[in-house]
Amino acid sequence: MMADQKKWFKVWTSIVSDDDFDPSRVTGLLSLGRFCILGAYTALHGERGVVDIMPDTLFRILQTQSIDELREDLALKNVTFEERKNRHGKITVTWAKWIKYQEDSTQAERARASRSKRRGEEMRGDEKRGEEKKDAEAPLPDWIPLDAWEEYKAHRKRKRAPITTTIGKRLFAVLDELRKLGHDPAAVLTEAIDRNWTAIRIDWVHKSNGKPDEQQSAMPPTPPRKLNYV
Repeated sequence: MMADQKKWFKVWTSIVSDDDFDPSRVTGLLSLGRFCILGAYTALHGERGVVDIMPDTLFRILQTQSIDELREDLALKNVTFEERKNRHGKITVTWAKWIKYQEDSTQAERARASRSKRRGEEMRGDEKRGEEKKDAEAPLPDWIPLDAWEEYKAHRKRKRAPITTTIGKRLFAVLDELRKLGHDPAAVLTEAIDRNWTAIRIDWVHKSNGKPDEQQSAMPPTPPRKLNYV
């Protein structure tokens, strides 16, 4: 629990070497007491280093007869006292650099860490969704055996060439062309694995698995380039 939770008023250890709080001065200990008491009062009743207080209460707790004496106190040089700032006759006390020295730094750090963690989780979530989108596949045609397709997918994954939706559609188009030319899709996929192919090209399959001459002569023109390989 720290000052911003109205439990503590922090006094830094450097105060022992600060000339403004030198106890050897005639009013040294009185100044130190005023600093601590006013700080505690501000932490308890104020908000972020600002507090309104009745003059008689201020004079009583700080053991003084005038506000000018407080303004001249070196220990309170970073504190301002404003009269008649509000309609109730109270004195407004404002501490300079209160947030820097009195706010709960651990709580602020936890808040920053929490925000950073949320941002990290959001970024990881976006990356994961992106990967899922990237790794998404087109529906497998019923004429391609599932086991052969899974083996080919694993082969591509080992070669760091996963099958995305776009690549899957192109593969299906090439395999469909080969199927129409009389090639078994499962055999083509197995051959691609055996020959360590990443892509599947129609001309590669024809070259390695030639058709009889009569079938070759009846073979349609070479498909468009976009269907030739993936």
